Amino acid sequence: MWDNEGTRLLREVILPRLDAHETELRDLRAVTWPVCQGILDKKTPFRNIEKKRRFLRWLDIDEIRQLIGLKARYCETDNVSAEEELRMITVEP
Repeated sequence: MWDNEGTRLLREVILPRLDAHETELRDLRAVTWPVCQGILDKKTPFRNIEKKRRFLRWLDIDEIRQLIGLKARYCETDNVSAEEELRMITVEP
């Protein structure tokens, strides 16, 4: 009985809520990080690479690319700069 209730609780309550939280975090990150990082990087691009690595370390490469692209659009920088920043973030020192 416990296995059935536990499985049902996990499937019907916990996993959907976890998925909803992950979606909310992804949406919040896509709205806030590019703007905040863009403000920090306006005067000195490519700074705080180590902090960016730490913040982005759990994300997949496509999400990192999307965030950097959004930041580039906000800062009105070119794609070459965005690709260089992506390379700097994803390549370990």
